Amino acid sequence: MIGIGKRLIKVRAEIGLKQGEFAERIGISQGMLSDIEHENKPLTERNIKLIHLTFGVNREWLLTGQGEMFNHLINPPPPFDEEPLESNIEEDDIDSLPPDEKAFLLDYRRLTEPNKKVAKTMVKSLLSSQVETEASHEKKITVIQTFEKIGEKQSFL
Repeated sequence: MIGIGKRLIKVRAEIGLKQGEFAERIGISQGMLSDIEHENKPLTERNIKLIHLTFGVNREWLLTGQGEMFNHLINPPPPFDEEPLESNIEEDDIDSLPPDEKAFLLDYRRLTEPNKKVAKTMVKSLLSSQVETEASHEKKITVIQTFEKIGEKQSFL
C-alpha cells in the first residue's frame, strides 16, 4: 500500500498542479509539501481539511488509500487567481457596506501578504463547499450574496 505522500503526488498529477501551485492553494510552502510528499513531515489535520475542501479529495482515500480519490459531491474550485481582494475598492464603497462586511475587509487589509493568500484560499474553499451544500439543500447562503454585492463594485476574488 502506498503512503500519504505518494497519494498527494497522485492527486497533484490528476489535477495538473505543480508542487508550488498545490502548496500555495492550501497555504503551505513548497518545501513543506515536498517534505510531506517524501513523508519526512506529517500532513496536519488543517491541511487534510483544506485538501478535501479545495480539491474535492476524498478524506478517507487521502488518509488510508481506501475508496475513490475524489468525492463526486465536491467539485474543485476554479483556478486560483492572484488579483488582490481589495484592489480598486474605494473607501466610500467600504463605508457603504454593512458593519460586519466592512470589518471583514478592513481586517483583511491588515493581514500580511502570505496570510492574505491563505485567507483567499480558505474563502474559495468555503464557497466551493457552500455551492455543493446549496445544490443539495436548494437554499441560498448569505455569504454568496455578500460577495456578489462586493463583486458588483469590483472583482472581489
